[in-house]
Amino acid sequence: MSATESMEVDQQSARVEDEQEVSDTNELIVEEDLNATAEQVEQAEKEKDEPINPPSENEDEEMKEDGEKNEDKEVKMEGIEKKVDKEELPSAPENDEDDEEEEERPKPSRPSRNVKKAPAKKEETKKPPARTRGKAKEAPPAKVSTKAKPEPKKKAASPAKKSTPLKKIEAKKEASPEPVAKGGRKRKISAVENGTPVTTIVKKHKSAKDIHLYTDFVNQIPGDRILSCGEGEQIGHPGRTTTRKPRAIGTLPDDVKILQVVAGGVHTTILTDKYEVYSCGINEGGTVPVKDLAAEETKDELTIIEFTDEVKKEGNIVQLTSGAGFTAALTDLGSVIAWGNLRDENGAVEVHHLFAEMKKGPTVIIHHNNVQIVKIAAGENHLVMLSSEGEIYTFGEGSHGQLGGSARTKHIRSTYMADDTGKSLHRSVLEKSKFVKFSNIFAGGYWTMARSMDGRIFACGLNNYGQLGFALPEEETNGTEEGEAEDLEEQNKKLKIDRLTYSPAFPSDKIWTHIAGVKHIVARTDEGEVYGIGLNTDNELGIGTYKGKDDKEHWRYFELQKISFPADLKIAGITATLGCSIAWTDDGIAFGFGYDSVGQLGLGNTDDEDKCVVTPRKITSAHLDDYKIISVNIADNHSVFLATKNGE
Repeated sequence: MSATESMEVDQQSARVEDEQEVSDTNELIVEEDLNATAEQVEQAEKEKDEPINPPSENEDEEMKEDGEKNEDKEVKMEGIEKKVDKEELPSAPENDEDDEEEEERPKPSRPSRNVKKAPAKKEETKKPPARTRGKAKEAPPAKVSTKAKPEPKKKAASPAKKSTPLKKIEAKKEASPEPVAKGGRKRKISAVENGTPVTTIVKKHKSAKDIHLYTDFVNQIPGDRILSCGEGEQIGHPGRTTTRKPRAIGTLPDDVKILQVVAGGVHTTILTDKYEVYSCGINEGGTVPVKDLAAEETKDELTIIEFTDEVKKEGNIVQLTSGAGFTAALTDLGSVIAWGNLRDENGAVEVHHLFAEMKKGPTVIIHHNNVQIVKIAAGENHLVMLSSEGEIYTFGEGSHGQLGGSARTKHIRSTYMADDTGKSLHRSVLEKSKFVKFSNIFAGGYWTMARSMDGRIFACGLNNYGQLGFALPEEETNGTEEGEAEDLEEQNKKLKIDRLTYSPAFPSDKIWTHIAGVKHIVARTDEGEVYGIGLNTDNELGIGTYKGKDDKEHWRYFELQKISFPADLKIAGITATLGCSIAWTDDGIAFGFGYDSVGQLGLGNTDDEDKCVVTPRKITSAHLDDYKIISVNIADNHSVFLATKNGE
């Protein structure tokens, strides 16, 4: 073979290797020897537990004859190579075995960095048998010409259809730490199957401009006092089930500092600066999983939740969120834990085993070795999660489209509601062949929202009052009962936004920091402005425009309405639930508006005529004297306040 032909073989071999390279950022790749034939791999599998037999005497004679022939070819090659221009020949390093291996070793950047190194013993068992490799006619090292190294002839004897020399296999084994897969081809394996640590998975999307951290979304200033108002055992006052003004909870140890307090439909949960979690309320299917509390029993005193060793391995809890009957917690490692029960229109949801486990106690629903979560937000019966890479994951009940993962919301598969690996929970938005990345998430009622990196708000879920910022279908019927029923069903379909969709009602030039509500939505910008949209029949938008049941103009809004506060105060945060809202300032003053049905607004209303608060009204209490409010969370029947002493 001429030198030019040898070079062509080299180039062809290099192209074969390059074509086998796969760049899949979401899955790990295991690479085998690309030059092995299917028969060699099959033979290697059969003999992987047997010692490699030495070549027979006949094979030795054949190899000797081949070597002699190659020697003759070497002599002829020397004469030919003198006539060939040196620039056309590949550079020839010194005749050293280490240099040969270095030249044939794959580039370090080619192997996947996410794959663990396979044991050397396992790699050796997958080499072709010695008798197969003996067919490759290699020139004896002692006869190699110093002028032109016979490297091309070695490669010519081992294209994709030939066997692979032993040195090349060893060089690949040293340079590429991937375990060898069966079948002679590359195959994909999941991170869970491979046991890859989180540090190699989280940064799989190199296009993400910003990597989020959980510290961007958690409160790091501990409070000194928890206050509650409303009704039920969840207010945390032993022997008292009603209070219409914020009242301090005094059942916690004196040295406890509180990082967060959240209100659920029938329960209250708090997080301390020691990463402990306390809860009280109705244990409605594991909602309050404290020791010795049976199902459907109540606990009116905040009591510590004891986590199993399996849950503790997921890290320290740094954030909480609650829905109607469940609570979720985020750990500093990026795992998500949840407990309680999820419900749909027909009762408890039990289509996935994780839902059953949640009723028994705190259950890991997202493992940090699969994906790192940095923020969580809950609706009535679903959970939204933001990953460190700006991706959205949703979990739970999704019959109203709030999971953003299926157009067939009534027949959504259980794997899209819950998933042990989290893989099926990922909700992507594709625009112009690129995936949208997100910087924040929000949830409430039966909807989900997310803010993209460019400031736009994407939403999915129930839009029955235009609260998500999408136009509603015209209300038309054909005048018959059957026609009305059919038309209503068709309209209901249009009231749901099945996938995360850009909502033009929320201007992208504003940075939205808080979005909350159920049938109405209240949203705050980073400049302290507050806007409302959606249902307004209880004046829950706080703009005071609704005049009664005959008002056909102001009972709902499809566009954002600015909410004014006394003295043009700058608002630090907002929270909202069905029919009412609360906002608070940097100075620690809170305001309530909407319908104060059971005292959840903390305004002290006892007369039914005063329960409808049409514009923001200041919340006062003797238990707030010398304290300033740093956060508020509201549910259907109660609110909880986190406060710190003035001057701290």
